[in-house]
Amino acid sequence: MPKLLRLLAALLVLSGLAACQPPRPPVLSASFVLGRYAYAGFGSQLRVYELVQPEAPRLIGEVSDEGRLFGQAQAVGGWLYTVTAALDGQTDFLIYSLEAPAQPRLVSRLPLAETYLPAFLAADGFAYLATAPRLTIINLHDPARPELAGQLDVMLGPRLHKLGGRLYSSYGYCGSRAVCLARFVTVDVSDPAAPRLASEYTPEGLYYGYTLEHLSADGRAVLGVGAIRSTSDNPGVDYGVRGLDVRDPARPALTGTHLIDGYVRAATDQYAVYLNLDGTRIAAARLAAGGQTTLVSEAQLPEGHYTSEAVIAGEYAYIVTTGSEYVDQVYRQDNALLALPLTAP
Repeated sequence: MPKLLRLLAALLVLSGLAACQPPRPPVLSASFVLGRYAYAGFGSQLRVYELVQPEAPRLIGEVSDEGRLFGQAQAVGGWLYTVTAALDGQTDFLIYSLEAPAQPRLVSRLPLAETYLPAFLAADGFAYLATAPRLTIINLHDPARPELAGQLDVMLGPRLHKLGGRLYSSYGYCGSRAVCLARFVTVDVSDPAAPRLASEYTPEGLYYGYTLEHLSADGRAVLGVGAIRSTSDNPGVDYGVRGLDVRDPARPALTGTHLIDGYVRAATDQYAVYLNLDGTRIAAARLAAGGQTTLVSEAQLPEGHYTSEAVIAGEYAYIVTTGSEYVDQVYRQDNALLALPLTAP
């Protein structure tokens, strides 16, 4: 991908011009579920929820990083990896010990040169950071002293997946019909010190969203998409889930499409979690053969909230919602953690 296009894609992400969907809240919030616990970043706090009753998450602990906003979080084994950003954009990569799961203990902090981090993945002793417009790889083998392992100039999307020695990602952004970018990208990370672009596929059409949500061990991918209709007599956007066979990632093969009346927030090969088109309800649907979908559960979002992150884990989908309220001439965060059952009552 030419350097100019990578830079343009990064600018589209940073400026928000790509957002046809309801805008993400002006805070960083994310969650990751590990067993009976969920770790959710709410503003300058990282909260710990117990999920003994998943539909009624119970707050049992929190840690703070004053003056900074928590971003994505991922728990792997006995460690929690997350990022925080200062108001000036300066971003740090943090590692917490989960020896006491309800009381994360900060072990190390690594300042990053980049100021924007849409996604990261911790796997196999390394963290892969989509520090637009490049990939940054961090060595995690000594959690107390994480080190830069390698970098590669490449644009990656809001989700990262690893299969064998390759990293997979995709993105679709559209500032206007004249400025649209969509790619399915794989990076060879078998040598973390020298990552290299392995393949880059450009799908036909224009997309407001083209996000790799799920990747199975046999090379079956599930993407959340927003495809712009090309016919002038029926303009609009088709939202839904698209299945791809990416065993040859340079030439993905379409395996199925499920149209969904909303913006996909998380998906597997069995379920999709989506926000309805007016941004007021979150729902989970079962995906069946022949493009059929069945609504499984849904919930009303708290008034004025957006879905900032969602994850499917076991028999539930967990959604972080974020809003703000104006109190005493100050905007304050108003957050919630919702759980949707994926099995019919």
